Amino acid sequence: MFVLESLLDLLFPNQCLFCHSFTDSLLICSSCSKRVEQEIFVPPLCQNCGKPAYYEVKKCIFCFQQKITFEIRSLAPYTGMMKEILVHYKLGRKKKLADFLIRLSVKNYLGYFREVDFVTFIPATRRCLKERGFNPAEMLAKLIAKEVELPLVDTLFYRREPVEQKSLGFKERKENLRDVFSLKPEVHNRLSGSKLLLVDDVLTTGTTLKEACRVLKKEGKVKRIRAFTIARQL
Repeated sequence: MFVLESLLDLLFPNQCLFCHSFTDSLLICSSCSKRVEQEIFVPPLCQNCGKPAYYEVKKCIFCFQQKITFEIRSLAPYTGMMKEILVHYKLGRKKKLADFLIRLSVKNYLGYFREVDFVTFIPATRRCLKERGFNPAEMLAKLIAKEVELPLVDTLFYRREPVEQKSLGFKERKENLRDVFSLKPEVHNRLSGSKLLLVDDVLTTGTTLKEACRVLKKEGKVKRIRAFTIARQL
């Protein structure tokens, strides 16, 4: 499928991903862009994790159940058009879609992004780098850092290669990622007392973000962490 799409990209480089009309370099036409924006989360949301709620709360059931001790915001649910965009972005190597995603993100969360000192990201496993050729979270973080004029810092690395998360349940995911991250030695002194924006592409159970935040706070002495993902599963 992606071989055919790559060929079509060469022949018709500026076709909209959804309606196939000719568009600009962002690969989403203005009409379809408006439809995507309708999927974006709107209040009321949990003030801590950003999950949709019936009314605004400081912490929701998800926060208490998963022991979320840091802020999270996501642009939209991992369904519909947003899911299709992310699949094409990550697996189809349509990197131009990152620009579209970040424009929407900055438009909706500029204030959230600016109240930090550095921007960082969830690292990619060797398996993912081999399959995709790039780290989707890193590319998104680079674009956010550029938009808000903040330093991008590469903070974490995998101490071991974890099992692929898709086939695992919640408890298995938690065990699979236990002690999987470590802080890069060159950033130890730089992070102490800082406020970080931690970027990933999709939030599923929160296990990856939680483990990354634990290491950043314990090893890096980070004072405050705000996490951001393009989408989250509800």
